[in-house]
Amino acid sequence: MKRWFFNHKNTLMLFQLLLIILAFSNHWLFKMSVVTDFSFLVAGVLGVVPLLIQAN
Repeated sequence: MKRWFFNHKNTLMLFQLLLIILAFSNHWLFKMSVVTDFSFLVAGVLGVVPLLIQAN
């Protein structure tokens, strides 16, 4: 696994921010709540999982 990626919090934060921006883009471009909710769900999961890995 790419554990080195999770060690760089700045890289992870930028990646999470990118996902959030994509979520807002989906909301404004397509006006589809399903797409936006899915994007936020993915961003949330990818944001929490590395923290759980770091805790362990």
